[in-house]
Amino acid sequence: MKKALKALAWILGAVVLVVGVAALYMQTTGLPRYAKPTLQLEVEATSERVARGTRLAQMLCVTCHLDATTRVLSGRRMPDVPPEFGAIYSANITKHPTQGIGSWTDGEIAYLLRTGISRDGRYTPPYMVKLPHASDEDILSIIAFLRSDDPLVAPHAAPTHVPEVSFLTKVLSRVAFKPFPYPTAPIGAPDTKNPAALGRYLADGLLDCYACHFG
Repeated sequence: MKKALKALAWILGAVVLVVGVAALYMQTTGLPRYAKPTLQLEVEATSERVARGTRLAQMLCVTCHLDATTRVLSGRRMPDVPPEFGAIYSANITKHPTQGIGSWTDGEIAYLLRTGISRDGRYTPPYMVKLPHASDEDILSIIAFLRSDDPLVAPHAAPTHVPEVSFLTKVLSRVAFKPFPYPTAPIGAPDTKNPAALGRYLADGLLDCYACHFG
């Protein structure tokens, strides 16, 4: 009996040690980083794409990235994020070359939008919209808008505040939240003459309704 209890104590001790080391690793290393490919992508910013991208940005980007003070998409504190996830800030996505995304390639922007993996390989948790099912044309349109002369993306030097993610967010980003795979085949636009197909695309492909409402 004593041997069994001693063995059990050793097992429990080992489990506690492993859990403690894992927790310390997650706490000190922050959000996970992933290797990412170099996408060769150059977007032709046609007037149609810029117009479409402007409409998409109003739905997807402005709510989180528009700063009421700068009046551009220079990022801000996101008070609606539950405090359990930490102090979360949206990034500066203006065309500023260092504080914004002016020096990003079209491929780097597309990869972030599709997968949630940033330019430096860092994973962006679910407070950042991800569009793995959006059509290729809609992704290109968003990039065209970000490259455009729209006042919302005019270069602004406001620094991006690094999100102060909680331990919970760090854990979930390693065990529950994962990057989406980058599509390996073209994704076409939905049939606009089919209301059900178009509605499903808007809900699942663009607006990510299922993320909050799926139960």
